[in-house]
Amino acid sequence: PSRSSRSPSSWACPIPLSVRGASKWLEDEIIYNEELTSEPVSMRVAVVGHGTASRCLFQYIMRFDDMFLRRMSIENTSIARFIFDDEGWSVLKLNDATHLGTSESHSLEAQP
Repeated sequence: PSRSSRSPSSWACPIPLSVRGASKWLEDEIIYNEELTSEPVSMRVAVVGHGTASRCLFQYIMRFDDMFLRRMSIENTSIARFIFDDEGWSVLKLNDATHLGTSESHSLEAQP
């Protein structure tokens, strides 16, 4: 069914793909993975997924409330860039689709 035909409560991150499930995966596999973090290094990690998984991760990383998350449009093939360091998460870009070469972009970008 289309998004408009579903109730707003169904737009939230579904179980088992919940915000906690997505964040637990991110924490277990990347942030607190002793094999990856045993020595201080800088690394780049690509996480590829579909819109619902992305929404769950964005909600965890940026602490979005459910209402904002439901209203947020995520473009197909868009790119989000984050930094995780000693101070936590920072957003560099969100919903960036400039690589598609379209004239319209709905991306959010951190300002220096």
